[in-house]
Amino acid sequence: MSQQESIDKWYDHVHSEAFDDECNEVYKRLSSGSESGDSSASKRAKICQDADSSSDISYESVHEVSKLERLLYYFGLSGNRRPGPKLVYRTSTDVFTPPTGPEYNLRVMRLLPVYDHSKLSKDNLWNTIRGEVVKLLDKQQIQHTSVDLARFGWDEQNEDGGRKPATTRVTIWIGVLPDTTTGEAAFGSSQDILELLKQHKVDDLDVVYRESVVHPLAGSELFAPVDNDHHLKDVMDWVTTSLSLPIAGLKTLHMQGTLGFYFRVGNDLYGVTARHVLFPAEEGNNPYKHVAAAPKKKVVLMGTRAFEDFLASIKAKIGNLNNTVTFLKKRATAQRKKADTGNGQAAIDLATTEADIESTNEAIEALKAFFTTMKKDEWSDVNNRVIGHVVWAPPITGSNAPYGYTKDVCVIKLDNRKFAANFKGNVIDLGTKIEAGEFMSLMYPRDDAPSEFDYPDDRLYKLQRILTATQIKQPTSQDLKGDPVRYVIKNGHTTGTTIGRLNGFESHVRQYGILGSFDSIEAAVYSYDNDSGSFSKGGDSGAEVAGADNEFGLQLTGGAGPTESSDVTYCTPMFWLWDSVITPEFPGANLYFDAI
Repeated sequence: MSQQESIDKWYDHVHSEAFDDECNEVYKRLSSGSESGDSSASKRAKICQDADSSSDISYESVHEVSKLERLLYYFGLSGNRRPGPKLVYRTSTDVFTPPTGPEYNLRVMRLLPVYDHSKLSKDNLWNTIRGEVVKLLDKQQIQHTSVDLARFGWDEQNEDGGRKPATTRVTIWIGVLPDTTTGEAAFGSSQDILELLKQHKVDDLDVVYRESVVHPLAGSELFAPVDNDHHLKDVMDWVTTSLSLPIAGLKTLHMQGTLGFYFRVGNDLYGVTARHVLFPAEEGNNPYKHVAAAPKKKVVLMGTRAFEDFLASIKAKIGNLNNTVTFLKKRATAQRKKADTGNGQAAIDLATTEADIESTNEAIEALKAFFTTMKKDEWSDVNNRVIGHVVWAPPITGSNAPYGYTKDVCVIKLDNRKFAANFKGNVIDLGTKIEAGEFMSLMYPRDDAPSEFDYPDDRLYKLQRILTATQIKQPTSQDLKGDPVRYVIKNGHTTGTTIGRLNGFESHVRQYGILGSFDSIEAAVYSYDNDSGSFSKGGDSGAEVAGADNEFGLQLTGGAGPTESSDVTYCTPMFWLWDSVITPEFPGANLYFDAI
């Protein structure tokens, strides 16, 4: 079959009733997600009943928490209707009240960042205490995964029936591998840590242990980003030149990640991601530097699953618009009947509806044409989606001097021909997942609190400077409840555009593998709130996390949580990654340019 015959075949198919049926089915499947039709109350009841019937904990010690508290203390922290990480032990004194009644009302926990403490903020005392805590955990043989500094908040009922916010003391929040630590062991460990704090004359911290796993969150000319009036604005982000392109290795198409940012040396264009995105564990952790005589380690735009998901997203959008047209036609029929009787307002409304039908049909036609383009060999053949090859990837290491950060970086030399015509520089397309007005409200929720953020009129958020080490630790605004906060933004392959809270104190992280453990210091990002979902998930590794004032902020490398969703996202600060890792290897590297 010739290329033109193939194109004609797909053109005929996308304009068939069968294709419309396919789109409607995909839309139904994706829009329903994994949620059932159960009410929130019935879901809460099921969670409580499951917790009450659980019998996996032996209560031989007074320091073991109850089954309900173990499973429900952090309810909502990972999402408003989901249980959070399992509690192991806590020294905090707030009272957990088991849910009762037909509604099973549960306290919803919020994870809050910390930016200041009267003693921990001085003379790098938190860094000292964090290191000593790790030594104590190792001495007690506690298989810990992370040591974070956090606070927790919730709403509780007043005597008059109203609600008031409650917040815990600053907490040393320790993650441990699932099913490895008893409440008794955690109690003993906590006493050692409290004694350590006394030695440093710190007496206002709590120590809490929860179960958690730290894990990595692993052709054709590209299009230009499109504006808000474009029919393809909801589906086109993955094939434009803006940041956060979904990438994979040509020989590891099952592994997905995100292209973080661009830089240029002379006329050559490079992209940066995390090494673990393109180097599977079985390839080892040896230094990699491409030499001319060796075969290239090619990088493609969208691996197998990502490309399938991309096509499905186009079909789902078509299915949604097909339903819209069906509804609008029904409305137009009713309005036409009224207009025929001389109803002037109905005639005006009918004209508006008919214009909406025409506009929606134009959008459907544009999406079908775009789907046909994506099905052509120049896009559907993975070899034609190759956008460059790896030129440098040092071994993944932790505890790198002087900050202890993770070095998990991979530099890709990109094919200029596929980027040059539509290149916009280091810009993050804020996308359409969060509407512009809502985005602005999220970034500055209080009229009496400052905000540096300015929503760009073309949605392209241009990065113009690097967030400094001092700035990372300082809040710049307040959240809706008045708590200090520094908001950050990222657009990742899996979760799209999300807003999070950058913590002012860094975390210690330990990952476990078949060859042993791996320690590092990480900047921590918490979710925006209970309703926003995780800041990141698997597939977002490598994404650039930007500051609210157009800054390069952090490189996303991993997260901690009970599943591939993350309660805490871990990152490497850009100021160190750029100045101490990349520019020494690439003299003359430049971040700030608009064309190639």
